[in-house]
Order: sequence, then C-alpha cells, then structure tokens
Amino acid sequence: MQWELEKIYKEQVKGNIPPRKHLQVLGEDDQQQLFRQLTGGKRKGEEVTISQKDQETGKYDVEGKQKITFTDSDIESFNMLSDADKQKIKKMLDTKNFAKLSSSSLHGSNEKYKNLAYNILIKSGDLTGDQLENILRDIQSGKAIDVEKLITTGNYKIQDIFTSDEALTVFNLLRNVGSGELQKGPGEVALDLMSPDINLSTKGDIDINGELYELKLNGGRISDKAGPDPKKMKELIESYIGPFDLGQQVLNIENFIKLLNQKIEDNPDINLRELSYRVFSSILDEKHAIPIAKLFDKTPLDFNEINNEVIKQSFNWYKDSKAGTDGEWDKLIGINTATAVPGVAVVSTGDEFVQVPQKKININIIRSGSGTRENYIDFYPKIG
Repeated sequence: MQWELEKIYKEQVKGNIPPRKHLQVLGEDDQQQLFRQLTGGKRKGEEVTISQKDQETGKYDVEGKQKITFTDSDIESFNMLSDADKQKIKKMLDTKNFAKLSSSSLHGSNEKYKNLAYNILIKSGDLTGDQLENILRDIQSGKAIDVEKLITTGNYKIQDIFTSDEALTVFNLLRNVGSGELQKGPGEVALDLMSPDINLSTKGDIDINGELYELKLNGGRISDKAGPDPKKMKELIESYIGPFDLGQQVLNIENFIKLLNQKIEDNPDINLRELSYRVFSSILDEKHAIPIAKLFDKTPLDFNEINNEVIKQSFNWYKDSKAGTDGEWDKLIGINTATAVPGVAVVSTGDEFVQVPQKKININIIRSGSGTRENYIDFYPKIG
C-alpha cells in the first residue's frame, strides 16, 4: 500500500490544513514541488522551493547523489578534440598543482593580476602542461627574461630578451593583463609578473633595479598628447605657401618636404625656417623645434636629414616632457612582436633612438580627424 505523507500528516493534526506539496512523495504528483532549507545568511532556516532544473540535476541531493564518471565513449570523444583543446582540459585536471606552482612562481604584489594570469595560462591551449610547468619554474627562478640585456641600451632580437619560446608565449598571453588600469599600458604587468627584478612603478611604467623605464609595446606612440588640430595646421602652412590640395586628408612629413620643395621653386622668398619652426613648435615645443628649423635654410630640402632630426627631437621632447613628473623615466624600452621582423630596443637619448632600426617612420604633419596622435612616432623596433 502506498501511503501519502500528506494523508498521514492530516491524521496526526486535527482540522483542515492547506495542501503542502513538499509532503508528497516523488511520483504522487506530476507537478510536485520540493523544498530545501537555507543554511546561511539572514534567511537561514527558511524553506524555499527547489527549481525543476535543480531537481533534475540533483543539485541539492544529499544521499545517493550520482557521481560523474567518464565512459569509454567520453574518452573517445576527448581523443577526437584538437591538441589545443586537449591541453586545456589536461591542465584543468591538474588545476591544484598548477595553482600552487603559479602562486609561488608569478611575481608582483597584485593578487588580482596573479589570479587573472593564472586563469589565462590554464585555459590557453598554446602551452602543454609540461611546458607550462617548466616556464613557471623559470619565472620563479628569474630565468624567463634576460634582465641584464633589458637594462642595457642597444638593439636586440626578441629571443635575446625572452629566453625561450615558452617565455615569449607567456608574455604574449599576459600582455594585456592590467592594461588601462591606473594608467598602465600593455606589457607592463606581464613583465612585472615574469621577473623578480621588474616592478610596477608609481613613476615611469616599470622599475628595474631602481631605474625607471618607459615601455612601448607593438607601436606605442612617442607622445601622450593629441597633435595639433588638422584644420588649423593646414591654415598655418597655407599662410606661408598659399592654398594646396590635401588629397588624402593627411599630409605626412615626406609629402610635406616634397610640397615645400615644389613651392620654393615658384617662390624662393618663402620663409621656410619660420614656417617649420611654427609647425614643429605646435607638434613638439619651441626648444625642440629650433634644431629642426635650422635644416630648412638649405634648399632643396633634404628629407632624410630633416626626418632624422625630427625623430631625434621627438624622442628628446618626449623624455624632457616627463622629467620631474610622475611619468618620469630614464630609458625607453620598445618591444615589437607584431611585425614580420620583430625586435627589442633600449634607448636613453635621441641620438640612440635615431640609430634604432624601425618600421618606416613617416609621421603626419597634418593628421586625420580621428588619429589624434598621428603627429608622433609609432615605435616598432626591429633587427636591421
């Protein structure tokens, strides 16, 4: 005989009572409702309903809860996955070991960044479990990055700085961690996590053994400010040489020199030195415009000579503009992993900066309306 809990309850408690479905046994009512008691918070002890989904999954079952086991079919399906997906699953199966190793290996004091980095590395299919374990041990011992080269001015292969393919992979995976927070740029937190000698700094971007460094990753502009208004710049140039067609709505430095050489043939009286001084004073400042403007005395204008001086003075202006501020730095590090010929450069002066092999530099004198920093160098060092 099948007894209903509700019937028994009615026999024990006199009087009419409203039906309570949690007194029914599974199978008595297709629309049965189950309840559970809250175990914490302000509502501790209160009965709440268990959703149909949670009933089906057995989320709140206490006894007899079925444990998940992998069948031969599951394993066969696993073996059909891509290698990258297999690596993700394999690393997740060993999560506890990696979590412990990651916690002791990754450097820096920001636990939020460490946890985020750990999750990225575990979920990535770019490294096998063995590779991840090995590179974490290299990071722990300070071997993943060649800090001595990173603090020495010069031009380097990417492999000279990141001591293994796995180290470079980790850097690329972590390069956006922390970017945009507290004025931190790409790559800064990654370097901090990967070396005990590199620290995030309240001045500059990073501190390496007490020296301040500015980091530019994959084309960071050599400027923090927006360039001059394009309409006003065109009006300024036209006030000296007359109207001209802008064509593509921008005027880069190479075409600027060509334009001036054409105009000077028709009108030798154009004051090119004064024009160039005003142009580069608005892009940089008066101090750094002076040595550039001197080169406009000799005609025809020599593009290579002028361009090199603009590169040199752009660096000097950027470094000088940071002196005595929270953004002050001693050396600039450029890391380029984005182009066909990657590279790393460490520079401290404008003369050194000119010598760095780079992706073609052709800054805009008149920028586009949306490219607010097109008047400044996009730093992509490479091996010459």
